[in-house]
Amino acid sequence: EGGFLGGGRFNAMVRPAIPYGIRGVIWYQGESNVDNGLVYRDKMTTLITGWRQAWKQGEFPFYFVQLTAAHYSGDAEQVAFTWEAQRTTLAVANTGMAVTHDISTYPDCHATDKQGVGRRLALWALANTYGRQQLVYSGPLYRSMTIEGDKVRIKFDHIGGGLAAPASYNAVVMAPDVTLAAGAAAVDRGYVFPNITDGFLGSAPDMGA
Repeated sequence: EGGFLGGGRFNAMVRPAIPYGIRGVIWYQGESNVDNGLVYRDKMTTLITGWRQAWKQGEFPFYFVQLTAAHYSGDAEQVAFTWEAQRTTLAVANTGMAVTHDISTYPDCHATDKQGVGRRLALWALANTYGRQQLVYSGPLYRSMTIEGDKVRIKFDHIGGGLAAPASYNAVVMAPDVTLAAGAAAVDRGYVFPNITDGFLGSAPDMGA
């Protein structure tokens, strides 16, 4: 239990490395924080800020992996809030987030495709640390939504050549009785979905570019 005390692992495993130079950090969050919800953003922001202050080497890159899609125990709604908290952590300067829902081994939280996870982190570093801006270095990230009658228009940043999902892909369904319409129409490089009033999004396995 001592390993979970505040500062315990930092003092034992990180602080001894502080005298050395650092180029950046990659961070893979453990599942014990999965039910933190929106408060996770404050924790992650504090972690990033604290490490940068400790090293005194400026705002070095901090790239992290969003918790993957899995069958977690506890409140499923809190998992979604934790995902959102991780996304909003991108507001912290010089950070990047690798999304791994589509390469997860659902329902297991430990993805077996470690190369896929590493590749996505490497793309963030290549583009934003080593200047290879021509790379598509991030998957789609939510930008905005507007309600239009009985539909919701959702737009994303980082969509590359357009949104797509293979026919074999099944996203996590946060509410079992809610699914997105198959073949949703592409409009302005976004998608028009049926209006979902309870705030949950389900799966759209047939969605194409």
